[in-house]
Amino acid sequence: MELGAGIDICTHPNLVKTDAFVYSSQLDYVVDAHAMPFQDNSFDYIYSLAVFEHLHSPWVAAKEILRVLKPGGKVYVLTAFIQHMHGYPHHYFNMTDIGAQRIFADFEIISSGPSPHCPMDQLAVILLDLQEMSRNLKGNQSAEALCNSIEDFCRALPNVQAELIKLDANLEAWRRIAPGVEIVAMKPLDGGT
Repeated sequence: MELGAGIDICTHPNLVKTDAFVYSSQLDYVVDAHAMPFQDNSFDYIYSLAVFEHLHSPWVAAKEILRVLKPGGKVYVLTAFIQHMHGYPHHYFNMTDIGAQRIFADFEIISSGPSPHCPMDQLAVILLDLQEMSRNLKGNQSAEALCNSIEDFCRALPNVQAELIKLDANLEAWRRIAPGVEIVAMKPLDGGT
């Protein structure tokens, strides 16, 4: 099952696509992630991309995922960490990988950490807002220099992202600034709590 399918174009016949709103004719169900209309132990795998930051109670959604996953079933969640406020209808939470682990504490955590699937241009969007604010400081030479530096940085960023991540072998710096985090977890074979 895909939780938050949006306009995803995947057409795999076994994929159940859900979302809170009808964005596409390819959607199977309109659901609230906090109270899904599926029976217990219904799915082998659930994934959710860029949804958990939009949930008012992501810990409740994690419990729902636990409920509808079969024992031994897996979940993959990619969510915002350092990202610009975005999305419809609301943007509630950005989370660290430790926060994601806490939300999925009833699961067996397979892996969690900064995601390589979120481009650093998310950081550029934040910096461009800073640039826009700085432009309002007309006549301030420091603000002008900052604006030019931000533009140069944002232009160069996409070209160096992969190299920067490789350079940070232990991912400690990347963990502190990653635009997104991801977690892979499994429902315990005994069914969880």
